[in-house]
Amino acid sequence: MVTWNSEKASRICRERGGGATFLQYQQVGQGIAGAHSGMTAEGDNSVLMQKVVKDLLTHHRKGKHVVPVIKKEALRQIAQMDDVSNVTAMKTLIYLREQVEIKSMMKKLSELVLEKGIKFYDVWMHMVSDDILSLSMAFGERFFL
Repeated sequence: MVTWNSEKASRICRERGGGATFLQYQQVGQGIAGAHSGMTAEGDNSVLMQKVVKDLLTHHRKGKHVVPVIKKEALRQIAQMDDVSNVTAMKTLIYLREQVEIKSMMKKLSELVLEKGIKFYDVWMHMVSDDILSLSMAFGERFFL
């Protein structure tokens, strides 16, 4: 997540500053090069996220993945808010997103693999790649929070 953010920030600086900025300020070029090598040095970030999600789901099934408790009253309060940009509401929504993503992924895998009998490899590699990235980002955001 850090290298994706670094790549995005460096790219935006290059785009907004133009070629002269890129040439004058070495940090922009170094940011782009550093982010690129960071995203691929240990394996592509997207591939690494697959490992994160596999481990997360394994831990979840074994009861080892602990997620913060969200009180129903907090969700009711958020649902009534006109503006959810306060820190408490955003924190709760980040916690909730991870839990919703886990349940969604578990349900989808169960339906496709157990109920429909599609091979796990085919489901994982071809049918749930967007879900994998979404869950991994939800986990990462909650983890960093």
